[in-house]
Amino acid sequence: MPPEFFLAGGALRTCSDLAPTACRAPPEAAGARKPSQYRVDEVGIARALDPLMWRGRSGAPDSAVLAAMLAGVRREQPWERAALEEALERECPRGDCTAGAAAPWRRLLADERAAILSALELPQLDEGVRRRERSYLAQSQQQEGVDVLRAFVAAAAKRRPGARPRIIVVTASASDPFEPVDFYLDAFRELGAVAQWWPVDAAFMAATLQGGDCDQLDSLRREHLRLSARDAVYPDLGALQWRACIDPLTASLPELVEGVFFAGGDQWLHRRAFFDGDDQANAWLLSLRKASAAGTLVVGGTSAGTAVQGGAAMLSNGDSAQALRAGALARAPMDPGCGEAGRCADGLSEDSLTYWPAGGLGLLPGWTLDTHFSERARELRLLTLMHEAQVPLAAGVDETSALHVTGTPDAMTLETLGASGAWVFERLPADASGALAARVHYLAAGAVFTHDGKSLASQEELATRIRASGKVRTPRDALEDGALRDAVQVLAASRKKSLTLRAGSGRVTLSRTPATLAWRSPTGVAGLTHLTLRYVPESPRKP
Repeated sequence: MPPEFFLAGGALRTCSDLAPTACRAPPEAAGARKPSQYRVDEVGIARALDPLMWRGRSGAPDSAVLAAMLAGVRREQPWERAALEEALERECPRGDCTAGAAAPWRRLLADERAAILSALELPQLDEGVRRRERSYLAQSQQQEGVDVLRAFVAAAAKRRPGARPRIIVVTASASDPFEPVDFYLDAFRELGAVAQWWPVDAAFMAATLQGGDCDQLDSLRREHLRLSARDAVYPDLGALQWRACIDPLTASLPELVEGVFFAGGDQWLHRRAFFDGDDQANAWLLSLRKASAAGTLVVGGTSAGTAVQGGAAMLSNGDSAQALRAGALARAPMDPGCGEAGRCADGLSEDSLTYWPAGGLGLLPGWTLDTHFSERARELRLLTLMHEAQVPLAAGVDETSALHVTGTPDAMTLETLGASGAWVFERLPADASGALAARVHYLAAGAVFTHDGKSLASQEELATRIRASGKVRTPRDALEDGALRDAVQVLAASRKKSLTLRAGSGRVTLSRTPATLAWRSPTGVAGLTHLTLRYVPESPRKP
């Protein structure tokens, strides 16, 4: 069978114990996992100050300040997370915040805060058995996200007719790779699959592929992931990871698998689990690439799990406004939280557009992938990246939606699933005025396309215009969330040939071409192909 991908844009909005707002009614299952609680006591403080978790940290408050900060919120009663973080933000040991300096908590990066919280987290056990998060997919208020997961499982099942498909889940992108495991395993089992966790992450790689010691996994997590006490909070998952570590077959992809699904979080963390210190693909990735290319398994992902799949430059950080001001930077991403902490490297902004030239996992060669796309107005950051990194093809997937890709880059079928749609960008040459341009297609569900590496073609007859479906907002600023998707809706249902919007200090124009085709998805979203997106700056970029 050909290679096959389900590339979701994030925010699938599925119901679970820890996502009750996505449910028709709050779940009330006995023994289910609850939101984490934390205890600040002598043991927790000692774990939080472990030197392994702070090695190489430049600019962080020193251990004496952190110890005093934690002592200020010490108590026997458990803390809820929001209340604890609020209390930590107010803590100012020795009064050193009175001269305008930020409190120590505010001077920490996101992963440093996560390190402290992991050290203070309490296990959730019933008679020694860990409480697990459960999914309730049928109770989800919005079923389109469930439909994406169901389609992924159905595609995996075709590779093993007559039996339940076997799916492995990768959670390395999470700040705590243990936390999302329960949800994904339960969701895929609910959809009829045999699901298991593939416990790969940077610490696991150090223990298995880089000469480490499986009995030292706990200290390796503190060193490489800055996570403490995972064996206490997730004793069963810690034991599972240890057993996988000592298995001699762990140097390759697990055998007899029909699907692999990459969870959301941070694509840079996903990538760290599959590349060594010399930025070379490790044995896990090589075996995964081979299986994907052969079509023996289906690859799925959501959010960061989609963004990491491409083989062209991998986006790792940034927003459209900063991209238009300062361009794209070929470097590792900025540290999350560095803006508030005043610790961004090289004087850059936390919103700087960064990318890794070598790409992500390389499972979809030649493509750059982006997510949360229309909802976070990411169209112009992708356009900027494509021109500066010379990326020919890219896709941006909206939330609660997925791009279903089948085949190789020179013979590919594309269709969209879910609530909204996905954008496909084909870079056009920049002109002497400094304008950036691309041929773009907004693929709503309900139509199937082919791409031969050069152009997109419909597999069915489509219209040139369609009737309006309800009131459509006419956008004014392309940097507003959802603006360019709204512009597509306006063009699809009107006789306008183009629409021009503000974009920072410039203008962006979305225009029809003679090849433009239109259709409407089952959810009422309009799709348009063969548009031209052109950004014209009106002032030079700031350095």
